[in-house]
Amino acid sequence: MGKKSRRRPNKPASASRSSAARPDPTGLGARLADAGVSNQPHCAFRSDADPLDVAGEMSNMKLTVASDASPGDVVYGNSDRNMFFEAFGSLGIGDRVSMTGTNLGGRVVGFILSGRGMVRVALDGGRVTTYTAARVAVTSPAAPYDLRATCIDVQAKAGAQADALAELDLPPKTLAAIRRDFPQRELKVPSAEALEVLPRRGETVKICESAERFWVSVTSVTGDTVEGLVNNELTGGQPFAALGSRIKFEKRHIYMIEAYAPPTPTGMLDVCKCARAVDHFRDALKDLPEAYGEFAARHWVEDYDAFNSFVPVESPAAVEAWFRAEAKTDPTLLEGSGLDAEDIGVFHKNSLEKCSGVRYAYHNLGNMVLLPRVDVVLMKAAGLG
Repeated sequence: MGKKSRRRPNKPASASRSSAARPDPTGLGARLADAGVSNQPHCAFRSDADPLDVAGEMSNMKLTVASDASPGDVVYGNSDRNMFFEAFGSLGIGDRVSMTGTNLGGRVVGFILSGRGMVRVALDGGRVTTYTAARVAVTSPAAPYDLRATCIDVQAKAGAQADALAELDLPPKTLAAIRRDFPQRELKVPSAEALEVLPRRGETVKICESAERFWVSVTSVTGDTVEGLVNNELTGGQPFAALGSRIKFEKRHIYMIEAYAPPTPTGMLDVCKCARAVDHFRDALKDLPEAYGEFAARHWVEDYDAFNSFVPVESPAAVEAWFRAEAKTDPTLLEGSGLDAEDIGVFHKNSLEKCSGVRYAYHNLGNMVLLPRVDVVLMKAAGLG
């Protein structure tokens, strides 16, 4: 299978920042950090001194052709930003560019990952010169390769266990070794809830075209259409195989999402601390199971505040809708929380299992916090709540 290729994390060590857990009175940030959803390296880059090891790259079959999704969670957060964007912004292969401080123009033909980010430019007239990314300005971006008809529709394959290796022209012993080392499992894909809010510009996703999966730095999202830059060297000889090539695809093609999760909280509100919400939903209570009083007393009688805020609701969606509507008419409702009324999601502090399987205990205000929708998605993807 060849030696394993060198893989670099998605940010230079010299530029990495601390991934300290989010300060969080409920402990959610610590639980997220404990789940290991931040600082997961993935992207393969190289410099001129680091030649592409085709055999080594192809040896990582889980990243390319295995029918299960790639190692790790299919949606997760990273407290470091995408390294390609940090180094090069949205520069792409084939972009028409000019160099600041000169009257020179040309087209981008390559990237060299370094501390400053170096861009190879074919100047008008044919000479190829290297500039720091800060000196290169896009005057006309290259048209993206449209892969919407050729990328694998992974959403349509969710849950499948088909053997993608069977279509490869490989020796029987090699196939047997791959199946032994990378057993086929049920294909997991990003949820519809995750795809409603992710990916965003500057984040990283994995897609598959033909038999090769690869990472893409997202440059724009319009509806279900995503445009981005190839985030690692490809081995299949595609016309878009170079690092930084512009491509276009759709959300249904996304196998994995690495979302930016800042190390400091963007907003949070413990629902049971909002007296108006507690009063509103308590007044709306109608028929509760007879066991409600006994259950509540057994679990919360020693904590008056918790018992007082034990208010079952029909669904988290009802809570989200109420806060959105109320905050638009009275912005003070979310004052100090850091939340935006247009970006509210409910996260459960404790899972249904930890609530003894009792649904009205799980869906109650005392078990809910409001977070930005992306944070809710990342928490759920990490298996919390």
